[in-house]
Amino acid sequence: MTRAGEDAGRNAVASRPRGFPAALGVSVVCWSAVGFLALWAGMDALGNDPDQQTAQELRDRLGEGTVRTTATVQPQDLLALGVGIAVLAAVVALLLRRRWAQHVLPLLAVLSVIVLAAGGHWEAALVFLAFVIGAAVLLAESTQNYLKKK
Repeated sequence: MTRAGEDAGRNAVASRPRGFPAALGVSVVCWSAVGFLALWAGMDALGNDPDQQTAQELRDRLGEGTVRTTATVQPQDLLALGVGIAVLAAVVALLLRRRWAQHVLPLLAVLSVIVLAAGGHWEAALVFLAFVIGAAVLLAESTQNYLKKK
């Protein structure tokens, strides 16, 4: 290799951005959306379901036994809360350059889609979209190189 070729190679390496890669930023936003949407869907477990509140108001006005409701806490809602918290914790680990997080996040996102779909939550479609985008962008070379550095 000639001297000019070596200089051109050094200049090309030096011109690469060394900071936080944009692809990782997009991926973090997508994974955060997965976590927050799972938390949002799981909030029914905390008793803020408007249908249950309306049923309670009707029961108070009309008397006990006039309105029949189902249990307010569904297992899928509790699972959605747990998965949402786990996804957000893995996002923090990813930002701290823990390489295991890039393998755990897709698994948690698939689990989140399954839990939300089983619970009949419309958020499952948005979680799936954010999962696909986040996983694809996480495979970018700049993201992989950033995560390998210490």
